[in-house]
Amino acid sequence: MVNSVKSDYGMGLGRVVVDEGSRTPRVSQKVAGIDIEEYIGAIKDARKAEEKIYQDKIDKNTKVLSALTTFQTKIKTLQDSAATMANRISSTQKTINPTAFNAHTIQSMTTGSDSIVGLTAFDTASNGPFSVRVDQLATYDLKRGSIQTTAMGTALNITGSFEIGTPLGTNKTINITSDMSLSDIQLAINNVQSDTKVIADVSLVTIGSTSTYELKLKAQASGAPIILSNTSGTPLADLGISTATTNVLCGVVTATDESTALNLTGDFTFGVQSGTSATLILTGTESLSDIINQINAQTGTTGITASYDMLGYGLPSKYQLKLEAASGTIDVSDTAGAVDALGLDQPITDFNDLCSKLVVDGTSYKKRSNTISDVLTGVTLDLRSTSSTIVNAVVADDKSAFFVNLNSFVQNYNDLVQFYNDQTKAKVINGIPQGAGEGADLYGNNFVRDTILSLKASLTGGVPGSAIMSNTSGITSLRSLGLSFQPDGTIVQTSEADLTSAIDNHYDDIKQLFMNTVVMNDSDFRLKNLPTKLPANLGGNAISVTIAKDISGNLSATLGVGGSTYVAKVVATSSGFTVTGNPPGTSDIYSFQGFILDYTGTVDDGASVSTTFSVTQGRMAALDAQTIRVLDETYAEGTNNKLGSLFAEIDTLTKSSSTQQRIVDKIEKNAQQETARLQKEFMRVYEATMELENIMNMLDSFKKAG
Repeated sequence: MVNSVKSDYGMGLGRVVVDEGSRTPRVSQKVAGIDIEEYIGAIKDARKAEEKIYQDKIDKNTKVLSALTTFQTKIKTLQDSAATMANRISSTQKTINPTAFNAHTIQSMTTGSDSIVGLTAFDTASNGPFSVRVDQLATYDLKRGSIQTTAMGTALNITGSFEIGTPLGTNKTINITSDMSLSDIQLAINNVQSDTKVIADVSLVTIGSTSTYELKLKAQASGAPIILSNTSGTPLADLGISTATTNVLCGVVTATDESTALNLTGDFTFGVQSGTSATLILTGTESLSDIINQINAQTGTTGITASYDMLGYGLPSKYQLKLEAASGTIDVSDTAGAVDALGLDQPITDFNDLCSKLVVDGTSYKKRSNTISDVLTGVTLDLRSTSSTIVNAVVADDKSAFFVNLNSFVQNYNDLVQFYNDQTKAKVINGIPQGAGEGADLYGNNFVRDTILSLKASLTGGVPGSAIMSNTSGITSLRSLGLSFQPDGTIVQTSEADLTSAIDNHYDDIKQLFMNTVVMNDSDFRLKNLPTKLPANLGGNAISVTIAKDISGNLSATLGVGGSTYVAKVVATSSGFTVTGNPPGTSDIYSFQGFILDYTGTVDDGASVSTTFSVTQGRMAALDAQTIRVLDETYAEGTNNKLGSLFAEIDTLTKSSSTQQRIVDKIEKNAQQETARLQKEFMRVYEATMELENIMNMLDSFKKAG
C-alpha cells in the first residue's frame, strides 16, 4: 500500500489500496479534492433506488406464491371431503367412491344376537333385511398320539415314513429313523408346516421313570381336515395316532371340477365289513359326480351313501368324497389305483364335522371358517355360538357417517373462505379502504377471487333437473338442509331440525342433491366424463346417443335432447367405441362439450345402436368439478403445462419474478461496471497527479540549488 502524499501545493493525492476481491489496486479517499468513496457510493445508491422497484415486485410475488401454496392445500382438503359425496365422473381424474353415502350399518332386531353372530356391513352392502341361524361352528382338526418315553430327547427306535398335509397346503413326507427322539419328530413336522399347514406340539401328560407325552397335530386353518397316511412301516401307529376307518370314510379327491372325467379304470369295490359289497367297473370316463351317483345307486345293496364337499378352489380343485354306512366299518379296494386316486387310502376327518353350518334367509351353507363374507354381499358374519334362535337384522345407510362428513366439509369450506378473507382484507382509514391490509398478500388477486366465487356458485341454487327425478320433498338446495351462507361467505347451520329431518326422511333426495346421478338405459354404455358445469337445460332430461356405421364401415355418432340431435365424435377402441361431445355450434342451444361415453358392444356395417340416459349434477359434484378445474395436474397435450388454473397463476407469477430478477441482476452488473470504470478514471487522475507532484518537487529542487 502506498501511503498518502502530502504536498505543499494542496493537491490531495489520496491513497492506493489493493481490492481483496479482485486483487487489483484502486484509489481510496480523495483525489484532486474529490472524495472517491463518497462519489462511488452515491452512484451505487442511485442504482439501488432504481432496482428497488423491481425487487419490491419480486418480494410481493414471493409472498403471493407462499399464500397460494396455502390456498392450494386448503382447496385440496376441501376437495377431499367433497369428493366423497360427489360420485365423480371424470376421464382424467381418479374415481372417488362416495363413501359418505356408501357407508352402511346393521341393526339387529333379535335380543342377545351379539353372542350368536357379529354383523359388519361395508360399502358394497345392499339395504334390506336378512336372517341368520348358526347350527355349527367351524373347528380346527386335531390328531392326538400318546407316546411313552423316558424324555423328549430320547431315541424312540421308530422307523418308517408317513405323509402329512391339508387340502389348503401341500402334502409332505416325514422320514423317521430309529435314532430320532420325540423332539426330533416334532421339529421335522414343524420344518414343513408352511407347506402342510399343520403344526406339531408336544405336552407332558404324566411323569415317571417312563413318562407319557401327547403329540398333537393341529391344522392351521379351521375347517381343513388333516391328511395322514403311512408310506413306509407303521410310524403313525407307533406314535399312537390312529388312522382306522369307521362307518364314515372320507378322502381328498383332486379334480378339475365335479363333471370332468377322473380317468380312473379298473374295479372299485366298496362295502361294510362282514356285509354285502358292490363293484364299479371304471372306464376312465367317470367324473366325481358319476362315481357318487353309481355308489348311491347301490345303497340298497351295500347300505353306503356317497356325497362330496368342496375343500378348496384351484387348478385343480380339491373335493372331499364321503362314504357313510348306517353301521359297521367301511372297506374299499381296487384293481388299478382308484382307492388312492379318490383319497380313500388316507382317511381324513369329515369336513362336515369341522365346518361351520348356518342358514341365511332360509338357505343352508357350509363354510370352512367362522368369519363368513361370501354369503351376503358386503356383509361379514362373525359366528360366535350355536343357537336355535334366528337372528333377524337389517342393513341400512349409515347416516351418521354422512353427518360427520358433511360437518367436515363445512369446516373445510369455512377454513378456506376465512383464509381468503384474511388474505384479501383492505386497510381501512376513516372508514375508507386504503389498499391491502396487514398480511393481505392476495389483496386484489383476480384468480383467488374468481375461484372462491365459482366454488360458492357451485353450492348455491338448486340442482338442474332434480325436480324431474326426485319426489316433492323440497330437498333442492343447501338452505333446505338448514345450511345458509353468511355475509362473510362462510356457511352456518341455521336449523338443526331441518338437517335432521332431511337425513331421517329424505336421505335419497340428499344423495341426489349432492351427487352426480346417472340413469343409463343400456348397460353396454357408460358415462365416462361430464363437463365441469352441466348445462341447466340438460339436467334431468332424456339425452339420446347413437352410434352408426354405413355399409362401408364408416362411423358416425350423434347426441341429442328434446328431439334435436347434434353431431358428435366417435372412435373405435380395443373394447368398443368412445363418443365425445363437440363444442356448441352457432345455432346450438345445447352444449355436449365435456360429455364422453364408452360403448362396449358391437355395431354391424349398415346398422346403428342407440340409447337414452339422464344425468343431474349435484352440489358436491359441481364443487368437486370446480376444484378439479383449479387443481388439475394433468398436462395439456404436447406441453409441460398443467391444466389447473392454479398452476397457470403460479407459472405467471414465477415468470414475472424471473423477469424482475433479470432486471435487478442487470442493474447490479451495470453498477459494478460503472464502479470499475470510475476506479480506472480516478487511477489515471491519481497517476497524473503523482507525476505532476514529482515535476513540481524537481523544479522546486532546481530553484533552491540555483
